[in-house]
Amino acid sequence: MSLKADKKPSRITRESFDEVVEVKVGPKATVFQIHKGLLCKAAPYFKVAFEGQFKEAEEQVLECNDEDVTMFKHFQYWLYTNNIIDESETVKEMTWQSIVSLYIFAEVRDIPDLQNAAMDIMINKVSLEHRIPAREFHQIYEQTDENSPLRRIAIDWLAHLGRLVPAEWLVEFDKDTFPKEALVDLVFAQYELRVGTRALIKDFGALRSDYHIKPPGAAV
Repeated sequence: MSLKADKKPSRITRESFDEVVEVKVGPKATVFQIHKGLLCKAAPYFKVAFEGQFKEAEEQVLECNDEDVTMFKHFQYWLYTNNIIDESETVKEMTWQSIVSLYIFAEVRDIPDLQNAAMDIMINKVSLEHRIPAREFHQIYEQTDENSPLRRIAIDWLAHLGRLVPAEWLVEFDKDTFPKEALVDLVFAQYELRVGTRALIKDFGALRSDYHIKPPGAAV
């Protein structure tokens, strides 16, 4: 099973390695030096910041004070390699908080390739550990909208895996682990399973493309 994101060499060209800009991440303003061409090609957000009419374009410095440094290290590595984790790290070693934060970072800044790569890592991690990111449900529901694939797969994990494995997998959590909106979504998902309008998913890896962001014009 591949734990790497698919290669997307077309994003990286000779022109990508032009001037270097600074991104200051986290409350301590940890400095990342990154080629501006890579950032601007990855997302319109960075292109507007560094080439628009804002102070970031003049100073060539962007502040991301609310972002996690560890998450951003994975983003930087992905920018240059198209992989989220390097060869010295495993999926198990990458924390759920980092993966979920990386997905949300990509969703907010409209970086679909990174969203899909992060989704693949999450699916692989669930398959390896037989656990879901229950403690991150509040973050997921607070920082995504109702149409987010991240919400959808989180509820599908909760509804479908709960029917496939013993109930003890949830014993360490209590009712406050899950936001009320998630519990409502779970009720609807379980109802659809019960009445047969939704098929039970036994292998999320085989259906990972259902949770990917599709290119414009792609068949649904």
